[in-house]
This record gives sequence, structure tokens and C-alpha cells, in this order.
Amino acid sequence: MNVAAIYSRKSKYTGKGESIDNQISIFKDYLERMGISDYLIYEDEGFYSTEFVKMKIKTILNNPAYVKATKEVFDYIESKGITVLLLYNKRKGKGEFKDKSLWVCAVAKHEGIIEAKDWIEVQKSLEKNKEKAPRLGNSKFGLLSGIIRCAKCKSTMKVIYGVLNEKTGEKPHYYSCTMKLNSGKTR
Repeated sequence: MNVAAIYSRKSKYTGKGESIDNQISIFKDYLERMGISDYLIYEDEGFYSTEFVKMKIKTILNNPAYVKATKEVFDYIESKGITVLLLYNKRKGKGEFKDKSLWVCAVAKHEGIIEAKDWIEVQKSLEKNKEKAPRLGNSKFGLLSGIIRCAKCKSTMKVIYGVLNEKTGEKPHYYSCTMKLNSGKTR
């Protein structure tokens, strides 16, 4: 029995052509580093040919479609207030999540590829790191964060705040390339 959020008829590929081996590598590498930013720096150094962004990696790591179903997985999902049957009914609309008590998680026909203990460890790490994650577009200055793109590498830009100017009492703000912030360089 395997927990799954998405049933795919493709046996060797998931999503938009990423191989299963790549998904397994993402989980293993995340477990070694325990942070999406650390993973992106590792990925940027050329260990993967596919270009990933933080939300895509987080979506892959959170997706129960990859985990082998065990009692521990069901217990973990239920402990989060989610009914264990196909993971759907998560969003109200574009980008807005419903209350977890309304989510549903079901068993699907395909085999899981990630060991239950690894998937649960990743979920706990993501939950612990959630508070550290930057909130893009939440200030009156950062409304375009994640929308505008770097002219050099086409990565999204986010607002950065400078040092407080004691004379004016203001912090200067400017946009910076997320690729540069995550890896120290642009492509």
C-alpha cells in the first residue's frame, strides 16, 4: 500500500519529465543538508542539470506521492489533522490554502519511491525551518518580489533592506537577484 497525492500513468517519469532518480536524489541531498537554500547552492555548483527553484523543491519534498505507505506515514499525516485518503482540496483559490482539516490524502495505485522514515524526517525539517523562510511581497516596498526578473539570469528578484539611516530613520531598500543571494553569483 502506498500513499500518493498524484496518480501518474508514466512509470519512469514524474511531473514534467524529471526522472524518479532525480526525485530520490532531491530527498537524499535535502536530508544531508536540511535546508532548501543549502540544497540550491549545491545544485548551482553543477551537481544537477535541471534548474530548480525553492517552491518546486519544496513541492517535491512535501508531496506524499513519493513516499512508501506505512502506518508511520498515515499516523504522521493524521497527526497534522489531515484525513488519510488522495491529497486534494488543499487550496481555496490561487495560492491560498484551506484549513488542513479539510484536506484529504488517499492511497493510490503506484509504488512509493521514498522510505517512510526519510519522508517524515524531511517533513519535520521543513516544518522546523518554516519560520526561517523569507516572506516575499509582504511589505509595502516588496510588492514586486518574485514577479520581476533578473536581466542577467532571469531568476526572480526580491527586496533587500539596507542599514538604517540614523539621520532619516529609514532603511533603504532595493531589489536583488535570488540566484545571486542563494549562490553568490548569477548565471
